[in-house]
Amino acid sequence: MMFKHAFKGMEGKLRIVLNKADSINTQELMRVYGSLFWNLSNMIDSTEPPRVYVGSFWDQPYKEGTFTLLFSEEKTDLIHELTTIVPAQALDKKIAALIRRAKEVFVHSIIVGGMRSSLPMFFGKDKAKRKALEDLPMTYEKVAAQFKMNHRDFPPVEDYREFLGKFELEQFPELEKVEKEGLLTSIRHLVDTLLPRMIRPAKNAPSH
Repeated sequence: MMFKHAFKGMEGKLRIVLNKADSINTQELMRVYGSLFWNLSNMIDSTEPPRVYVGSFWDQPYKEGTFTLLFSEEKTDLIHELTTIVPAQALDKKIAALIRRAKEVFVHSIIVGGMRSSLPMFFGKDKAKRKALEDLPMTYEKVAAQFKMNHRDFPPVEDYREFLGKFELEQFPELEKVEKEGLLTSIRHLVDTLLPRMIRPAKNAPSH
């Protein structure tokens, strides 16, 4: 029950340590290990169960007649996991979140900039604003085509209408001005090139 609720959505973060494995004989260890995996498969909604590290994790020598080589390798793997893999995964998640945020900023910029560009220079701004809000779906399609994006990935139209209705559109820069200054190009370069380069696949533990 604890796994199904407390750890729901966090299965990939779980690491299970089967400690003091040298305190039981081989047959008992295999029985405990098999039973553990059987129960995990019923409790965790994941195609791949958490990694289980088997060993005796303290500063005393392993008992004779146990899987001493296996325990030593498992200890090395666990240390590598905690000191290398976990920090690398945490960094990758932060970068992925930053990429998502940068994409949202880009989409926001082209939508608002596209609407701003449709406003007249001097007269009829209130009427033009109402028209721009009404034509927001068409603006979505227009800027999506211009920047080779899928408008279905944009925020819901009604949510954006409500948001933009609180602001004066003429206060935002026109899309052409933002493009000319290279701001959109910089964001796209950040999303497509710079940030992905920072993501590095974590190396496996050293071969035994």
